[in-house]
Amino acid sequence: MIERNEAKKLVIRAGRELSDSGLIARTWGNVGARVSPYTFVITASGIPYEDLTENDVVEVSMSDLTYKGRVKPSSEKKLHRRIYQVRPEVDFILHTHQDYASAVSAMGLDHVWFDREYEGIGPGVLCAKYALPGTQALCKNVGDSVAAALGGAVIMKRHGAVCYGRTYEEVFRIAHNLEEACGNYIETVSPMLKRDLDEYGTEDGSIYLTDEEKMQGYEAVLNKDKVVMDYLGMDMDMPAYLDDFAQMIGPRAKFVSNHEEAVRAALKKAPAVLIDGEGVLCTGVNGDATAVSMLVRKNCIAYFAAASLGKARKLSTRDAVFMRRFYVTKYSKMQGKQQK
Repeated sequence: MIERNEAKKLVIRAGRELSDSGLIARTWGNVGARVSPYTFVITASGIPYEDLTENDVVEVSMSDLTYKGRVKPSSEKKLHRRIYQVRPEVDFILHTHQDYASAVSAMGLDHVWFDREYEGIGPGVLCAKYALPGTQALCKNVGDSVAAALGGAVIMKRHGAVCYGRTYEEVFRIAHNLEEACGNYIETVSPMLKRDLDEYGTEDGSIYLTDEEKMQGYEAVLNKDKVVMDYLGMDMDMPAYLDDFAQMIGPRAKFVSNHEEAVRAALKKAPAVLIDGEGVLCTGVNGDATAVSMLVRKNCIAYFAAASLGKARKLSTRDAVFMRRFYVTKYSKMQGKQQK
């Protein structure tokens, strides 16, 4: 267990390192630490990691998940508790949305065997059964896989990964090792995809915004990464293959011709639109455009990784619509309140 004040400082440090390292986008994912047999601390829901203070790291009861104060803990607090319950030696947890592990999570596999053993993980990793974020079903599925795992990581299907261990340093090593292992696995099953991931290219997309939108603080990024352009070349809409894409963008981003009327019509339905021959236009306020761009790229990686095994299956429309509606009506509003 970690002393309470030290645990809060480590959680804040971890949140910032997650953002800087690219293991998450925006506020997705969460960090927690066990501080006693009866309580643990966890990141608040909806607060950017770079803005976290010790008051935003919430102490939660292990027995009934209650907490004090107005700041709400992460919706995955049940999941953290379950991991502490099935792995008594664990004192620190990272839930990440890292690119390669997320891509592997969309491949329909129950377990992945790597090219070698990786420190803290071993020769392979289990993939927990899919369930909607924040649900008891997800908690059970991931908890069962964590209990059976030989190492300190489990992939969450269609979602991301959870890494756990005794210390901050150990868990971050595991998270980085998992990303290396998953990247090497993807290169094995799809060498062309791995090469394409080394080519980046984004442009300012504000030319597509109206003056009124610019006045309202909207920003736009035109994503032209090689993997994104490869997807664009298939001339089809982009459905959600991962939970975070569904939450922030919706069940699909439309493929349209490069005409202002078509682009603007598509943007009314989602903050991302695939423009024929140009790239994927990603929009939003307060840094959302960049986050959307990151999620589009990761969704493309997930598609090509899954397609390499013939298992490129989108999320169900029902689940994707539900997650998008929850994000718009509850999560994003809560985020605004907690940042005031």
